[in-house]
Amino acid sequence: MITSVQGSRDARSHLYFDFDHDHDHDHDHDRTAERRIRNATRPVGDRSRRRPGSRQSAHVLDRRLHCAFPYGTCHGYAEIAAYFEEVFVALADFTLEIISIAEAGNDVLVHWHLSGRHVGTFAGIAATGRHIDLEGFDHFILENGHVVTNTVRYDQMEFARQIKLLPADRSFADRALKAAFNATTRVGHLVRRRPSR
Repeated sequence: MITSVQGSRDARSHLYFDFDHDHDHDHDHDRTAERRIRNATRPVGDRSRRRPGSRQSAHVLDRRLHCAFPYGTCHGYAEIAAYFEEVFVALADFTLEIISIAEAGNDVLVHWHLSGRHVGTFAGIAATGRHIDLEGFDHFILENGHVVTNTVRYDQMEFARQIKLLPADRSFADRALKAAFNATTRVGHLVRRRPSR
């Protein structure tokens, strides 16, 4: 199962995926997981307007929600929305394909494929104009139908190589960089082993 999501500046309306249910064949388990994530990640304010007396509950959920990204942790919807705003600004032609979803109790794992062009500052790295093509995972933990934690992981070294922050794997520059690092490590070991006088 693969569904596609296009990027948007309206980060709050995309927490985190806007699932497409137009599949050619039936995947009951996948659809159940998608429905749970779609409902659980709708901004708290949208849900709180639907039932009286839920504003306080929404405030508690917002304070408890946190998302662990590779470059730091965001707390509450405002910080998460700001993070995605940075992502959407930094990546032109942002596309996210959902490859698969696995669910076990309150844990939902989403395997995705992301592509775009690096046109803005992201994680402190200025725009390079280079194409980005990565796979990664989101691990959602739900409680009473709401997301309370989300952990995002992808290959940061691959990202660094694609924007040329690091040399290509097994290239001459890569081998030289590793050789220099290994030499520094060996010197450090020798210094630590040297008996003190």
